[in-house]
Amino acid sequence: MFYYLYKITNNVNTKIYIGVHQTHNLDDNYMGSGKVIKRAILKYGIENFSKEIVEFFDNSLDMYKREAEIVTSEFAINENTYNIREGGKGGFDLATKIHMEREGYQSVAERNKAISPMNSPRGDEIREKAREGWKKMFADPCRRQKQRAAINKTRQQKLTEDHMYYTSCMNTEEAQSKKRDTFKQNKHQQGTNNNQYGTYWITNGTNNKKVSDISEIPEGYRRGRTL
Repeated sequence: MFYYLYKITNNVNTKIYIGVHQTHNLDDNYMGSGKVIKRAILKYGIENFSKEIVEFFDNSLDMYKREAEIVTSEFAINENTYNIREGGKGGFDLATKIHMEREGYQSVAERNKAISPMNSPRGDEIREKAREGWKKMFADPCRRQKQRAAINKTRQQKLTEDHMYYTSCMNTEEAQSKKRDTFKQNKHQQGTNNNQYGTYWITNGTNNKKVSDISEIPEGYRRGRTL
C-alpha cells in the first residue's frame, strides 16, 4: 500500500489543490475527491491539470497528520486553492465551521438544538400535537389499516367513475357509428379475419360442437346449434 500527499495544479489559472491518497496502484489516475476540484476539472478539462506527488508516508496516520499541517483554515480559505476543508482525517467543511462561528455556536449539535422547532415559541404546541397523534395511534391499533382501506376505496371509486365515463362515451350513437365505419374499412370479422372462418356448429340435440368445415359430421350429429 502506498500513502502519499499530492498537489494538483490548474495550468490555466495556477490554482492548486492539496490532498492525500492511499492506493495499491500509483497509476490509478486519482485526481482528488473534493467537490470543488471535481467541478474545476469538468469545467477546464482534465488535460489542463497536472498532478505531483509531494511526499510519501509509511502509514495513513502520518499521512493525515501531514495533510493537517499543510491544509490549515487559512490555506482552505485562500482564493488560489480548491480546498474547502481543513486537512486531516475527520475534518469538516470549513464553510460550515465559519457559518456556525458567525451565528455564535460551538458545534453542529448546539446549532441543531437551537434551531429545533421544539425550542421555538411554538414548541409546546408542536409537542402537544405530537402527543395527540401518538394517543390516537395507540388507542386504535388498526388505524393505519383503516387509512389504507379508505385510500383504496377512493381509488376504486375513481376507477369506477372513469369506467362509467368511458362506457357512456363509447355507447353514444356517434361513437357507435365511428366504430361501425372503422370495422367496415378494416373488414373486421370478414372472411379470413373472422375467428369463425372455416368452422361451423354441429349438435346432437343436447351437446354443441364447433368443427372444421372439412371435417365429417359424426354419427348422431347434424349442422346447427341447440340453444
